[in-house]
Amino acid sequence: MTQPRLAPTAWTPDRLCGALERLAGSSGNRDRVAAPQRELLTAALSGSLELADRAIASECARLGLECETVSMTREDLETHLHHHAPLIVRVHDEAPPGYAVIEGARWGQIRVACPDGSTRSVSIRDWIARLPVPDRVRREVDQLIERSRIAPRRRAIAAAQLEKERLAGHRCATGWSLHRRSGAPLTTALSEDGVFAHALWSLGFSLLARALSIGGWVVLFDALTDRNLTGSVMFAWVLLVATGEFAQMTAGWFQSHGSVRLGALLRDRMLLGATRLGLDAVRIRGAGHWLGIVLESHGFESHTIGGVFGGALTSVELAAAIAVLLAAPHTTGLAWLLMAWCVASIALHVWRLPRWRAWFRTRQRLSRRMVEGMLGHRTRAMQEAPGAPDHELDAAAERHLRVSGELDRWQVWIAVLAPRGWLVAGFALLLTDASWRETVAGTSWMTVAGLLLGYGALERLTTACSSLSNAAAALDSIRPLLRAARRANRATRPEAPIEPEWLPTGEPVIECVAIGYRHRGRLNEVLRGCSLEIGPGARVSIDGASACGKSTLAGILAGIRIARSGQVRIGGRDARSIPERDRVRHLSLAPQPSENHVFSDTLAFNLLLGRPWPHRAEDYEDARLVCEELGLGSLIRRMPAGLHQQVGEVGWQLSQGESHRVFIARAMLQRSRVVILDEGLGGLDPASRSRCLGMLDRRPEAVVLTSVR
Repeated sequence: MTQPRLAPTAWTPDRLCGALERLAGSSGNRDRVAAPQRELLTAALSGSLELADRAIASECARLGLECETVSMTREDLETHLHHHAPLIVRVHDEAPPGYAVIEGARWGQIRVACPDGSTRSVSIRDWIARLPVPDRVRREVDQLIERSRIAPRRRAIAAAQLEKERLAGHRCATGWSLHRRSGAPLTTALSEDGVFAHALWSLGFSLLARALSIGGWVVLFDALTDRNLTGSVMFAWVLLVATGEFAQMTAGWFQSHGSVRLGALLRDRMLLGATRLGLDAVRIRGAGHWLGIVLESHGFESHTIGGVFGGALTSVELAAAIAVLLAAPHTTGLAWLLMAWCVASIALHVWRLPRWRAWFRTRQRLSRRMVEGMLGHRTRAMQEAPGAPDHELDAAAERHLRVSGELDRWQVWIAVLAPRGWLVAGFALLLTDASWRETVAGTSWMTVAGLLLGYGALERLTTACSSLSNAAAALDSIRPLLRAARRANRATRPEAPIEPEWLPTGEPVIECVAIGYRHRGRLNEVLRGCSLEIGPGARVSIDGASACGKSTLAGILAGIRIARSGQVRIGGRDARSIPERDRVRHLSLAPQPSENHVFSDTLAFNLLLGRPWPHRAEDYEDARLVCEELGLGSLIRRMPAGLHQQVGEVGWQLSQGESHRVFIARAMLQRSRVVILDEGLGGLDPASRSRCLGMLDRRPEAVVLTSVR
């Protein structure tokens, strides 16, 4: 960023706080960085990459933003700039560090914020070409060109191509992708994502399309009535109808884009809720229940989008139909009848809403039963007689089929009777109205047009009400996810400010003071007045009978459970005031093997879950060394792909002892000061247990080990 062509867009560390405030201001946050905090941030941003990462993450959290660290090479830099904006980029191979602020990207151009407050549009490829090249690579390229005796007029092109080849895998920059906090209020998220704007534009263009279409037919019928159908009239009719169709296409474009944004927002909100569910809630309900919720979440998303936008379009069509009926002579009663018919259709759907909910409950029971059957298929195959009928599953399927049949029949009746019944009732009312029969024949087309517009609106209304009924029934299933997301939003606190020393030396690493805990729905406390102090170099063993609270205490120490009373301190500070990303740097937990999991991916992926992505060569070397210490070296040598061998359910099958040692290695490779193993040595043979104890004695600063007495 120190090259002259990029200098106007370069941000120095002392001015980058202003860039963060500028990006936060676009999300409605007007907070400012205090002077003492600004000095600490400047020092951190001028230092190592790890310190700068902590500084930016901390300040973004305080300003209401979330950031994702992205390591970029020359090869994939263009993709990152295009898809991850807004983005703060720190260019490597520079002293002092230089930063760039990318506000957005579109059509191969990026909007680069400048320190003077302006914004420049720059080609992505041009911006990448201007990045500094390491002196070592430049010298190698120059020497190679000299030895190759390339013509002077081709040297610049050859040098550029050679530099591109040499720097293809070179990590040239680190970026921080910034976006709104996932737990932001729903109305704020809808406004910032443009869902409200897209809905308003869609409504506006739909209204314009209906007005143009009606105007075109008014012109045509007036000409036919007056027997004055000329070429200019036909041209006006074609122009109005074609413009109306174009407006309707534009409304559809806004609707589709708004639907995509609304769907992404709903998925983001449900994902946040899923990651914030309590451990007890997941354990008590079971995997089948939550898989059923995941399956219903797709239905909730699609039906909500269809119902919301379909209802909006229906309101436009109903307004047009009522306007036409009010404009026609002697049809005011029809307008009131149409409004009453709509209210009655909506009331019928509300009345049938309990049946929709019953249908969803029966389907969720089937999903739960299906998952339990898949998880326990080996047990059932060994314990049950071959071909034995599953009466419970058959009864659930029969109940679901019966409820589905009732609901489908009712849907057919309401879909047929609501619009067609309106036509029959409307024409019957007209035929019994003597004043309408005496109306001039040329104006009767307005009445017919109003009836047909009402027919189309009622068809759309029935579809929209069905979609909203589906969404309302599915909402009962996914409500726990949405509530968890709201709780996460309320519980979110700004992260602690940057401090010169995150965890003071000499203090106890973990200190528990009179903590208590009671599981949800239980009367008795599983922990009461429990105090514990773990200092540097401590090796603590917590043993006891089953269900006495060992795992609960381990979870409280690791921060995945919150004590109901008392206090947990890390380095003398309240654990609740320490940012999560820094707490996991000091504490790592290997849950009980029954609650841990080997993911269907490479062995390296499973071992390095606690390391930043992408993994570096030293990460793989650390993983290899830890595996050797735990006795997994022979396993790696047997695997054709070594550390990159696929493991898990769809890959190489690990034994129970190997899986347990993978869990221990995963916790060790997190490089935390304290490692907590919850019954981690259970199921190991004496030799493997001895290796694990030896490594635990050498590597971490402190160890907490729980076991069954």
